[in-house]
Amino acid sequence: MEHLPNYPSPTPSDDESSPPPSTTTAKSLRQSKLNQTESAFQLQKASWKPICQSKQALRRLEYAPTDPPPESKDVALEIKAAADERYYAREYEVALRLAERALGVGEGVLHATERRELEGVRGGCVRRLGW
Repeated sequence: MEHLPNYPSPTPSDDESSPPPSTTTAKSLRQSKLNQTESAFQLQKASWKPICQSKQALRRLEYAPTDPPPESKDVALEIKAAADERYYAREYEVALRLAERALGVGEGVLHATERRELEGVRGGCVRRLGW
């Protein structure tokens, strides 16, 4: 017990003034991140992994271009990754088909930013192909 830090015991007024854990504010979360130790940061950083670690999204894709539009966001994002990859590999026809297929998903499946990125890939493919 002698090695434990000497914290003051909470008084009833202290308990009333501190917010419950469920109502922590963004400011307090930011403060806790600013006070984070280097070892805690490195541990958290090591736990993060990129979504697509290799440049073979099209090979991993279990989705044929003739299939109906995907219904899940995960499949739509895999198709988006494959379309991006094929665009930068200058395979514009494949990228165009994939982008159009991913854009065929129902409203609300893709975020507006993801949809804009896919429209950009589609527009870039159309420009490159001269269609």
